[in-house]
Amino acid sequence: MATKILIADDEPNIVISLEFLLKREGYEVVVAHDGVQALERVRAERGSGTISINGAAARKAAAGDLLIIATYAVMNEIELQSFEPDLVYVDSRNRIINQSKEIPVQAVA
Repeated sequence: MATKILIADDEPNIVISLEFLLKREGYEVVVAHDGVQALERVRAERGSGTISINGAAARKAAAGDLLIIATYAVMNEIELQSFEPDLVYVDSRNRIINQSKEIPVQAVA
């Protein structure tokens, strides 16, 4: 199976040239003509276990790394009273093995 490469550019001549050169080298090429198309094309197939890392974080992560994914929100006092976190634990193939609404107590070293 060939390595898949996404080309995201709004300049048709650049896309055509890159696509030709990469296909000639044996790569599978996917083309996006703008940012919206690029985001649609990088989404993994549901259930595949694929997690995509974008932006600055992508330079620090590699396939097989253990990742802790955290999201944040701004809430007022009323929203905070009813907030429950969603913790999801996965195995080495990113399949869900456990879910929880409670943050476990951290051990002190």
